[in-house]
Amino acid sequence: MPRPSALTTIALVTLWSYFFLGAFRPIPIIAQSTLNTDPKTENITISATVKDNIPPTTPVLIFPTNNSYVTTGYVTFIWQGSTDANGIKEYELSLDGVIYLPDIPPNDAETSKFILDYDADTGYYTLKVKQLIPDGTHTWKIRANDMLDNGTDSATWSFTVDTQAPSFVLTKIGNASVSISAQDMSTIPESPIELEDNKPKLLGNGEANSTVVLTVTIPGDPTQTFTGTTDINGNWGQQLGILPRDVVITLDFTITDLAGLVSLLNNVQFIIKTATITYPPTSPTPSPSPTVSPSPGVTPSPTPSPPAVPLITIPLTPAIEIAYEIFQEAWERLPAPLKAIIASVPPEIRTYLVSTAINFAPICALLLLALLALLVLLAMISRFGKDLSPHLIWRTLQALHLFPALPTGRHADKPQGLVYDSRTHAGVPFALIEIRNEKEEVVDSVVTDKHGLYRGLILSPGKYQLAVAHPDFRFPTNQLRATYLTLTEFYRGEIFEITNKYQAKNQLLYLIPVDPLDMNSPDVDPPDYKQRHFGLTLYLCSQLICVLFLPLFVVTGILTLIFPTAWNCLVFGGYCWQVASKAIHWFKTPNLTGNTIDDSGQSLANTIIAVIDPAVHQFTALTQTDTDGAFIAYVPTAKLAAKSVTELTADPAGLLLAITKPGFIWVENGSVVTQYTLDLTQEKKHIIVSLRAA
Repeated sequence: MPRPSALTTIALVTLWSYFFLGAFRPIPIIAQSTLNTDPKTENITISATVKDNIPPTTPVLIFPTNNSYVTTGYVTFIWQGSTDANGIKEYELSLDGVIYLPDIPPNDAETSKFILDYDADTGYYTLKVKQLIPDGTHTWKIRANDMLDNGTDSATWSFTVDTQAPSFVLTKIGNASVSISAQDMSTIPESPIELEDNKPKLLGNGEANSTVVLTVTIPGDPTQTFTGTTDINGNWGQQLGILPRDVVITLDFTITDLAGLVSLLNNVQFIIKTATITYPPTSPTPSPSPTVSPSPGVTPSPTPSPPAVPLITIPLTPAIEIAYEIFQEAWERLPAPLKAIIASVPPEIRTYLVSTAINFAPICALLLLALLALLVLLAMISRFGKDLSPHLIWRTLQALHLFPALPTGRHADKPQGLVYDSRTHAGVPFALIEIRNEKEEVVDSVVTDKHGLYRGLILSPGKYQLAVAHPDFRFPTNQLRATYLTLTEFYRGEIFEITNKYQAKNQLLYLIPVDPLDMNSPDVDPPDYKQRHFGLTLYLCSQLICVLFLPLFVVTGILTLIFPTAWNCLVFGGYCWQVASKAIHWFKTPNLTGNTIDDSGQSLANTIIAVIDPAVHQFTALTQTDTDGAFIAYVPTAKLAAKSVTELTADPAGLLLAITKPGFIWVENGSVVTQYTLDLTQEKKHIIVSLRAA
């Protein structure tokens, strides 16, 4: 085949190219080829046109910001423009997913629908619509299109148009139902609303998630301000504190919605009236009755009017308000330096302390009661350690009378015995008594009270032995029992037997002497520190209970009035029970009184006086004479036999009086007496007991 000549040959070449629209289209290309006869060199030049398919950069939304509020329906939209190699042809504004404004030019413009400003320095477009956008939540976005109709969408943001001031209706003030609207001033009452409760709760309803600032103005008192919000349903409530009575109190409300719009509701007034009792009660107006016409010539005499009875008005002030006034008065009387110190505390700390106090207030009475019990518990732990038991704790708290007194009727625990000093014969407080069986196992324990008495032991039939422990005393006593003293009057650790002849509860047990430790004696080991600490703590707790009982009773009562929770009412009820028991004791007239004297007429202190009911083998009364040798006792007269007081014989049908004073014997009419039957059929009987040194 011959080679082509060195002439230029023009050939039409068809190429294929892919355009943006997604279809293949043929593009004709003119190719000029100069064919050289030189087989090694061949130059070809090709020219082509390629269409733009790159979209503009994404427009950036500026305002309204996402989830924001605007207060006008003529919304202004701001965005940062896009860039493109071939330039931007137009923008589109979509509202709620639909094109709202098409064909927005990329430069300043004004039409019947919008005004557009372009800032070349920042690239920001500011578009203000001329058509009102309705209230509510909307979405918006911007689309940028280039000259070849390539387009890019911005992000989609939401905003809320709110052009109305927030609605607010006050629906309740305390127990008064009202309908007072911030949008209608005519609903504000002209005269103050009258209430009864001086801790009213306010209720209202308005625009959801609005801020409500309440200002309470009280004549003569500091202005109170409360800030709250309506919930998602628009409900609002505010509990007010204790307010003064018989003064006009003004409420002012400022309501601000999420868009920043404000509504005002001012000068809502109410007054809390003091309840009163009027005496005598107002008599009803009598019904008119027909009058009798007088006879001719007779002038009727005027009907006399009854004399006016003055009315007595007694205000009924709730106890909680009295307590509050006392607190306010106490605050006013605080020294100025102390007030200044309190005022110097940062508000955050004061708020925290107040909120903490309020949180603990519902159980504050219980905490006060538990404080002393906690001290006792710590002392017991230090002494008994792992041997401490709930039963022993309960026994100790009973001995300290930290709980309400037991009933005084026939079901009450009666004294079963006494632990006393073998030298002074005074009762030994807070001694631990352990009851052991034949195997020397501790089956029960009890703690004596501040008088040395013990009670509450219930022993089933069997053989037992008592052991006494006290850091300042030793048991058993080294003294021997005199022949005129019985085992009951002078117990030294002997084994005794309980039979089923008498009921197990409240059985008469023993008077137990213990020897005081002589610290100077070389054969006496010093008491353990823990034991002395235990006794000292119990003694201090006993003294604190006596000193603080009435103050705690008053404080607990006030706290219960202010915070009437179940716990506070329970504790205050316990205090009231104790007060009632003490009041019965204070005002109860003893029907057995007397004095103990020696043969020279001198008073004998710490003489043990026992009234025994032999029918049930129990102490009806167990006490000691005071420093003047006097004693008193309360004996149920129904159990006393009608015997002569001079009859010195025991009678199982009556009550027996027993006098115990180690070192002394009871002499009556020249004869030695151990017991005799009482006759207290009289209202009150005074007995003189004469003792002689043994």
